[in-house]
Amino acid sequence: MECPSHRILAIDDDTGLLARIQVILEKSLGAVVTTASDCEKARDFLRTSTFDLVAVRHCRSAANEHDMMAGTLSEIASTPFIAVTDEDDWEAATTALESGASGYVENGSRLRSGLASAAVVAMENASLNDTCEEEKRALKESEELYRTIVEMSPDAILVTDIEANITNISRKTLDMFRCEDPDEMVGRSGFEFFVPEDLERASTNFQRRFVKS
Repeated sequence: MECPSHRILAIDDDTGLLARIQVILEKSLGAVVTTASDCEKARDFLRTSTFDLVAVRHCRSAANEHDMMAGTLSEIASTPFIAVTDEDDWEAATTALESGASGYVENGSRLRSGLASAAVVAMENASLNDTCEEEKRALKESEELYRTIVEMSPDAILVTDIEANITNISRKTLDMFRCEDPDEMVGRSGFEFFVPEDLERASTNFQRRFVKS
């Protein structure tokens, strides 16, 4: 369960609890933990350093200017974070989750086991989200490249979905059907462009291809 490369920022104005959070995260995860006992120091760390996770104190009873999560939320936004709340403080837990927290853990007897688990889950989810975003970007780039290749091809290419609706066409295809703009064909059924005597054969061949696939 050791994650020596993980960097975590712990934020709390209760220095005793802050030290406990630091020890738990360092011993349980092998993480490098930086601590901040006030919002200004926390904001400075967030502006100048990169963290894999932020563990921040959030309690319902604190005045807004002394609430660590409220005082640093604008800087935390781009970093996964978990909130440390009082026991049975469901209101604080709810506001933390509504504010974007990946999870929360209650201060008390369950802090040791709960904090380590919440931290691992939050960082794993963040890593998964980053991977998904990278895959989405790669897929989008691939689709754009494919579309460009089709559109610029010197051959007559017509691409459809499984219902035979046209999704992409080459310039040569537009010229063949005497169309000026792709919108004249894209979105329409490919069968609209067959002469009546070829329509049944085209439909049969199209269905046979997808049955085989």
